[in-house]
Amino acid sequence: MNLSDRTIDTEQLDEDLIETYLGGTGLAARILYDELEPGIDPLGPENKLVFATGPITGTRAPTSGRHSVSALSPLTGILGEATSGGDWGTALRRAGVDLVIVEGEADEPVYVHVEDGEFELRDASGLWGLDVPETTDRIQKDVGDDAVVSTIGRAGENQVRFAAVMNDVKRAAGRTGMGAVMGAKKLKAISVIGTGDPHHHIDDVEGYKELTLELTQTVTQTPSTKTRRDHGTAAAIEEESEVFDNLPTKYFEKGEFDGAWDISGPRMSEDYLTNVYACGQCPIACGRVVSMESERFGTLSDQGGPEYETLASFGSLSMNDDFESIARANELCNRYGLDTISAGHVVAFAIAAQDRGLVDEDETEMDLDWGNEEEIVELVHRIADRDGFGDVLADGVVRAAAAIDGEEHALHVKGLELPMHEPRAQKTMGLTYATSNRGACHMRAFTGYVDIYGYDVPDLEIYSDDYPRHATEGKAELEIVLQNLFNVYDSMCGCKFSYPPGTEEISVAQLADLLGLATGLELDRDDVLELGDRIFTMKRLFNVREGISREDDTLPSMFTERAHEEGSNAGEVVELAEMLEEYYERRGWDEQGRPTDEHLAGIGLAELV
Repeated sequence: MNLSDRTIDTEQLDEDLIETYLGGTGLAARILYDELEPGIDPLGPENKLVFATGPITGTRAPTSGRHSVSALSPLTGILGEATSGGDWGTALRRAGVDLVIVEGEADEPVYVHVEDGEFELRDASGLWGLDVPETTDRIQKDVGDDAVVSTIGRAGENQVRFAAVMNDVKRAAGRTGMGAVMGAKKLKAISVIGTGDPHHHIDDVEGYKELTLELTQTVTQTPSTKTRRDHGTAAAIEEESEVFDNLPTKYFEKGEFDGAWDISGPRMSEDYLTNVYACGQCPIACGRVVSMESERFGTLSDQGGPEYETLASFGSLSMNDDFESIARANELCNRYGLDTISAGHVVAFAIAAQDRGLVDEDETEMDLDWGNEEEIVELVHRIADRDGFGDVLADGVVRAAAAIDGEEHALHVKGLELPMHEPRAQKTMGLTYATSNRGACHMRAFTGYVDIYGYDVPDLEIYSDDYPRHATEGKAELEIVLQNLFNVYDSMCGCKFSYPPGTEEISVAQLADLLGLATGLELDRDDVLELGDRIFTMKRLFNVREGISREDDTLPSMFTERAHEEGSNAGEVVELAEMLEEYYERRGWDEQGRPTDEHLAGIGLAELV
């Protein structure tokens, strides 16, 4: 749809593109590569937003209630992509739609309503300025209570560069600023009502039903499922802090936080949890529902509870052990539409900047001390509203650091703020951050968890429970295998809590069977890995065209030159250069980080040579 001239066209997807990229982030990357000119303004009308589902979205496959949102990122200037759970993607598939491409820019705020394949542009002037829950309520009153709504809040409207796209009220396509792109286009929301069958494209319905039942039982019986159902993604905060020194603390100066219990998943379960919730087709139910009565931070009644990243970013990273302040910050981020990782990160950066003398209280107009929970919450308001020093932080840590002449203090990769995992505790996480196509991201390969917890990886027998987590041998091979697999997950739109290969999870061979039934393709284990290689490489080509090279595949010097003095990571730094050398060779890239013609031809991308 083109918002500039208010036209909407529908067309059939190219079957060859589906066969080559599946859907989700892979298909979106190819569409953006083909349709965007290099060097455009991410917040201009030339940018395009792609909301995409995958071949398993909404089907009986476990944890298949996912979709992706992609565009040129206003935060990083390279490929932006975010994925989300909930029911919005399922509703879109039930409506008979696989993806939505939004281009142009509306003169006045609009929202799009999709109902069983029919599209309608509606006036959103009365919705502009409303937060996520209010917008959702108003749209459902307009189009029907069955509608599932994907929307932005005030952060997206104000084009905060890490604004999220929120769906189902409390689920977020969080990273890389897709909400800011929506705001720039004056697109407030997309609501969907679908009544169709998302299995209509599957030939062997009975075979698919049998396999997905087996896979669901596998996921349900996995020990990690019980842990996540009991305590959410924050179940391991104490262990990460006390055993592995892997809980970023005081803006990554430390990896162990004395207040880890106070912000942990078990603490949340004990004192604040009122319910749990699951995304579509999910047997795990890691979502938290919390309530609290706080004199300082007000009442929360059955609100979405903070996950691991949020608890760490608004907690240990700022030396804040006050759970109630983090719960409020999380609720504000959901209401305003903010990525909690980047938001918590820039808050901690601001505190570190004042602590290090880069700014003073006159400039920030705030008392930004470590652990000052009230000021931490106040900064969330100011970032969303671009108020005062919040306006500086709303542009992300790279631009904020440049504004105060503190560039060397900004912890990022390719412009994306680091998430809450310490690279010196898990060397592969450093390689993951450095080579991820969207910048510093832990969700593009769970390599760090292999280092810490150990589990079987296809063809990598050196990895086991007793493999040294600070070793570098074989890390490049591990990185590539898991990056390829995770790009398949993000393109088929399945949750990574179900599908990582290992002794407890679904195998790659089973994944090949699932995708074969869902797409009609004949796939085996090697085909799945090649498919992931193709998708990952396609994204790299997009970024190379935008100017990314080897010098961008790096880490902040804190992690490659400065070791912790105490704890289990004492004396450790990330030996990135030696891992990167092997990584490039195994990837089939040249010395500048560009995929070679030979490799492109070998993975089915000969037309891009």
